[in-house]
Amino acid sequence: MTRRRRLALLVVAAMAVATAAWAYWTVAGGGPGAASAGTLDAPSGVSASTTAGSSTVQLAWTGSTLSGGQSPTGYSPPGSGPATGPRPPPAAPPRRP
Repeated sequence: MTRRRRLALLVVAAMAVATAAWAYWTVAGGGPGAASAGTLDAPSGVSASTTAGSSTVQLAWTGSTLSGGQSPTGYSPPGSGPATGPRPPPAAPPRRP
């Protein structure tokens, strides 16, 4: 096989692979879809305690459930991570000239 023929075969093969990949990633889908959403019930047994002179507060609560009674997954309440000190104030809006 000549060098030119090998190169032509390689180009044709590369174009075939590229065309198939392009077709795979650009195909539009269709058909019916369905989803449902639930509401998150409020937690229960909420309590907070602190010791006089302390700068910490202990919080406790019983986790929330979805409106259907299932436990939520993939949900973290805002601020649920450990506190690392005071939070900075929000940035001021930009001034207009």
